[in-house]
Amino acid sequence: MVTTTHSHRIVSALEALDNGAFREAIPRYEASEPSTDPIETLWRAEVALYLDRLEESAAELKRLPVSLDRDLANRAETIRAEIAFWDKALDESRHLVMPVVQSTWECGDHQGHLRASLLTARIELRRGNAAEFLEKAREPRRLATVLGNDFYGGIIAHGRAYAYSYFGDMKQAGHAFAEALHLLKKSEGLRWEASCRVLYASHLAELGRCDDAIAECDAAEKVAYDLGIIGDALWARTAAARTLLSLDRFEEIVTRLGEVLTWERATRHVFAELIALQVLAIAYCELGRYEEAERTADESTRLAQLIESETSALDGEMLKWWAAARRGASGAVGKLESIIERCDEAGTEYQRAEARLYVAQVSAADRPDIASAMCLEAESMQACTQAARLQNLLQRVQSGLSSKPIRVGAAGELIIDPKVGMPDYDTAVATLRRFLALEAVRRSSGNRADAARQLGLSRSRFHDLWLQIHGKPVRPERTPAEKV
Repeated sequence: MVTTTHSHRIVSALEALDNGAFREAIPRYEASEPSTDPIETLWRAEVALYLDRLEESAAELKRLPVSLDRDLANRAETIRAEIAFWDKALDESRHLVMPVVQSTWECGDHQGHLRASLLTARIELRRGNAAEFLEKAREPRRLATVLGNDFYGGIIAHGRAYAYSYFGDMKQAGHAFAEALHLLKKSEGLRWEASCRVLYASHLAELGRCDDAIAECDAAEKVAYDLGIIGDALWARTAAARTLLSLDRFEEIVTRLGEVLTWERATRHVFAELIALQVLAIAYCELGRYEEAERTADESTRLAQLIESETSALDGEMLKWWAAARRGASGAVGKLESIIERCDEAGTEYQRAEARLYVAQVSAADRPDIASAMCLEAESMQACTQAARLQNLLQRVQSGLSSKPIRVGAAGELIIDPKVGMPDYDTAVATLRRFLALEAVRRSSGNRADAARQLGLSRSRFHDLWLQIHGKPVRPERTPAEKV
């Protein structure tokens, strides 16, 4: 408990924040001025932190006297650790909070220990260690139940829902979402509930309840906007846009995200902005606004490099070359194909499937055999079967291929069907040569000499053919003098 030498009213106000009473606190904070009272100062730091005003919160902490009661010192250090957490300085946050975990346990401050130990779990979740979070959250969850603290119980359930969603355990995630939303609405009913609803929207979208998901995001965005929390508002709007992406509603995405990017650019919420840029680039490309798509993708790559996110930088480059290839830019298809190799080396399975579908889409007109092969490879990946957007893209490409005069049949055979329409002669010849060469190599388990024999070609001639179908220059024919 906090020291009893200060007014009961201010102490009660701090305890109220511990139980989620921020709706009542915010108007008083906005109307008040900095104080010399340490508990009032801590109260102001807490509210500023809740409102995502990290600089204001840190400034309040600087006003505190050097010497504080142990419980007040622990709270101040916890706030410092949470400021570092929200500022993405996870190592610093952990360094600050670990002594507090020990100190609150020693002095029997159960609420302080709950909050500090929960922060260590949240740090693991932010790092992507979902299993570690679930393990570390056991003790805080027990304490929240013992103390009857529905606010922190809701925050913990919110984290558990995220962790279970990360593992793809939809049933457990659903139970955790129900618990989190019930407890947060009952205790706080503001920022944390809204954040939980944004995450819940993704869960609803996975279940096919896309309209409900968008409605949840819109409601959460309004809460964040009213509170002046720009990052939360952008997360909510971006989550709605990602759901619209799975529905191929690209015009709505541009309407939602185009405005956000103008006022978010100057803020520190780079992760939210990065995702918004990527979604917007996809929408522009699907709408045929290729130059805008390229510019937006370039900006997302720049932002990814600033935060040293190699995965996001790869996304940005992939989107850029996809848009450039659809625009018909020279060399863009080759660049996009090189992205496949990079995805296979260091990308996620989603990226590996996505890159193949982009190559399939831009190859459908003049390389239907390559497009079909890319579709088959993408279709075999679990990420493609689970993501609605990739499924939609796969179906569009396959539908287009099935109606072309040159196509690959269900048994892997090359079909040239003039009844559908006369194919372009050069495309037909190039496709046949490429199909025969690649099929011969496949049947020879990669042995090109054996493939050449199967096709009745010399190894030298097959090598030249191999260079041609991979877009490389053929070796010049030797002069009579060189042959001697």
